Parts: sequence; C-alpha cells; structure tokens
Amino acid sequence: MVRRANTASGLFAVLGLEPAQELAYRHLLSVGSASVGQLAAAMEVDQPVAAAWLARLENLGLVLPVDGTAGFAAVDPRSALRALTDGHTMHLNRLREHIPELATVFEDARRGSDAPTLTRLVSGHSDIADWYGRLGHEVEGEFLAFDRPPYVVTPTDSLEDLAISRGVVWRSVYGAASFDLPGRLDRVRRDIAMGERARVTATVPVKLAIIDRRLALVSLNLSEEAPEALVTASPPLVEALCLMFESYWEGAQPLRQWRSEGAPEPRPASGRSRGDRDPTAEERELLALLTAEVKDDVIARELGISVRTLGRRLRDLMDALGATSRFRAGAEAARRGWI
Repeated sequence: MVRRANTASGLFAVLGLEPAQELAYRHLLSVGSASVGQLAAAMEVDQPVAAAWLARLENLGLVLPVDGTAGFAAVDPRSALRALTDGHTMHLNRLREHIPELATVFEDARRGSDAPTLTRLVSGHSDIADWYGRLGHEVEGEFLAFDRPPYVVTPTDSLEDLAISRGVVWRSVYGAASFDLPGRLDRVRRDIAMGERARVTATVPVKLAIIDRRLALVSLNLSEEAPEALVTASPPLVEALCLMFESYWEGAQPLRQWRSEGAPEPRPASGRSRGDRDPTAEERELLALLTAEVKDDVIARELGISVRTLGRRLRDLMDALGATSRFRAGAEAARRGWI
C-alpha cells in the first residue's frame, strides 16, 4: 500500500488548486494512476468529490485518462508544470503591459477629473506607498533613490529584488540616519549582493525615487504623521532631480559587498610596499561609514560587535594608515584611493 502525503505545500495555490486537490495530485504522482473510486478511498472522500478533483487536474493538464480503463494517470511534472508556469508567465507579462493604463484609470478616479497633469501632489502614507510601488513595478532600466528616515514604505520591500532580477540598474544613496534602523545595514549588504549599487553620505536632503529618468517621486516634507510628496513627469523637473542625485552620488562613499568567508586578503600590487596595500572590503566599509558620520554604536550594532571591539578595529585601521586621528585617517585613505 502506498502512503499518501498528509500535508500540502501551498505552492499550487497559484494554479487555483485547493490543498486537498494538491494532495490528490501528489497521491497520483506516487501511485502512477488511479480510478475515481481508488482516489476517493485513498483520500477518504466521496466519489463525486474525487471525480471533481480529477476533472480539475485534467483541465490543467496534470493528469490524463488512461485508454481502455477507468483510471487517470499523472503526467510527468517536468513537462506539465513547466508548461503551466510558462503560460502563467506569459499572462503575467501581458498583464504588466496594461499596468500604466490601469494606473491612469486609478489616478483619474482619485483625482475626480479626466484632465491630464505632469505633476501632482500626493499625501498620506497610503497614497505615497501606492506611488512608490507603482514606480517599482513600472521601472524598465534605471531606478535612482535617496534613502533616509522616516519611512513611509518599509525598507525591506521586495520591489528592488524583483526589479534587479529583471535587469534594472538600481542605485541608492543612503543618509547616515538610514542605518539607525536595526538590521538596515545587513539588508543593504544583501541588496548589494543582489546587484544594487549603493553609496553612503552624511545626509540627503529629501526622499527620492526616479525611474528611467522620466518619472519621479520626491518628498515635500519629512513628517511621519502627515507625509506629502510630489509626483512629476515634467522633463525639466525630472532632469533637475537627476542632476541633484548625480551630485550626491559623486560625493558619497561606495558601499561594497564584503569579502566572503575564507577568501584571501588582497595582496599589494607589484612594486608597492605593504604600507601601500589595497584595503580589505571590511576596511573600505568602515571608512565609508565613518566618513558618512554614521554613529559608532550604530556601526557596532550592525556589525554584531561591541563598541569596544569596534574601537580596536578602528585603531588597527588608523595604524595601517599611519594616522593619529580619524580626520587624518580619512585624509590618508583618500590620498591612497581607499575611499
């Protein structure tokens, strides 16, 4: 007797299958084929219920009736599920093409007017979050962002991961206060590993998101209670915001992915002394955070070390640079091209 699975994964919900129907499919995979009566007995349901499940699975192409018998056999999932997922992807891509059209209908209804506008005021957490989500879904090639608290949209949002996976170039400039949020630096590291290009500076003036240099969302205030923002497709205004972003980008310090565990330390180039070695990835990140005036206790917390341990690492870094103060360390690091 073949024992059927007693739990469903929930992954088949995207196909419209209920957990019990998924279990029926998994049972058929395990036994190869079964009649309505055999499936009903195995699943402990009435035969009409089992028949309805088989009809649903057959409609999806997951099972087929066996010629000359009353049984149904499971189709090889490597072909059946691939065809289904490819079909869903095609339909989702077609739906994506209609997002701008649907968004226009949505905005016209909220605005109460059919008159088009290049610039509009949005207020409140919900409306601003809606627009941020829209930018994340609509971006095709480039996303530029200033990151600073307070946050209207949670910074752990998955929009960035999805956009980068589609080939979008995502660049962010973080203000030092961004890392006051516990776990934020670790999240940014993961984003960098995914492909984000990140830099940090002492502060950024506004919260900003620009997609494809054609549409921008910029904060008008930094109120947690009543946030307001401007959405604009005005070419001159978007261009001005892009220039502001690039100015801060050039002056900010790069954040890079740390050296993986067990990877060798960089060696000095030929003809260079040990004192002129390249910095480690950890040293680069420490210098970037220090130059951006991120607080010591925040850096220590995000690195998972004590403030005392951080102090020892900073002293080691200053010794490597031959500096007696943080200011001189920064100047020497800049001279050597470490930052």
